[in-house]
Amino acid sequence: NRTWHNPAPYFHKYSEINVTGLVPCSQTRFYKDAIPEYLATTGDNGGVEVFNGTIVAKCQDGFWWFSPACRSNPDTCIPFITSGDGWLIDPMMQRAAVYNMPIAMA
Repeated sequence: NRTWHNPAPYFHKYSEINVTGLVPCSQTRFYKDAIPEYLATTGDNGGVEVFNGTIVAKCQDGFWWFSPACRSNPDTCIPFITSGDGWLIDPMMQRAAVYNMPIAMA
C-alpha cells in the first residue's frame, strides 16, 4: 500500500523499458469488455476514457496504464508486464486501485 511504503527505489522505472517488445494497449484487454466493470467497481474515472463509443483503459503513451496510486507521478509506478493479450489485466487493475498499489501496467 502506497500510504505506508514507497517501493519505487527498488525497481526500474517504467520509462526505462523499451516499448518495442510490448503490445500496444489498443491490441490488448485494455480495450475489451472488462474495463467498464473496472470503472463500475472502482469509480476510477481517471484510469479510463471513451474511444469510439467504448470505455477503455487510458494508456498515456499507448503502452502503459498507471494506477491511481502513482498516476500523478508515473516515475513512482512499479512496472507490471503481462503477456499475450493482457493476461490478468482485469483483476490486477482492480487490485492496484483498491489496495493503492503504484503499478504501471503494460
